[in-house]
Amino acid sequence: MLNIQFLAAGGVTRRPLPGIPQFRIHGRSLRITDRVEVELHERGEWVVERERYIMLSIDSPVSVHFEKGPARSGSYGPFSSLWIVGGVVHSGHESGNEFAAFLDATQAWCPMTQPGDSWPTIVFSAPGAAAGHPREHSP
Repeated sequence: MLNIQFLAAGGVTRRPLPGIPQFRIHGRSLRITDRVEVELHERGEWVVERERYIMLSIDSPVSVHFEKGPARSGSYGPFSSLWIVGGVVHSGHESGNEFAAFLDATQAWCPMTQPGDSWPTIVFSAPGAAAGHPREHSP
């Protein structure tokens, strides 16, 4: 399962979410369960039930792939942890390990290993989680 939490400025306010096997971000919209829908705003803030957070962190092993219609990228990872701040996905706990970025112009995600290639959907999965499109976690 993935250990996900949202952090407010200064890391003071935290909002942990229950462990889930997989979640998807399609453009700016992330849905974790039927009851928790998250929106990524232009300033790079996450809004969860009217509360604003600057960072989403995954503090557990996680694999990533990208999707565009029926096309799917190869799998990346597993990473020991990932965090997303300002529309950029970082691996590990140090800055400078940018993995992917959200591009406002195309409303899509771009892996840093493939500049110019953009995918509207990024999928985060616990290693060993079944690949696919879990309906309860799709936007």
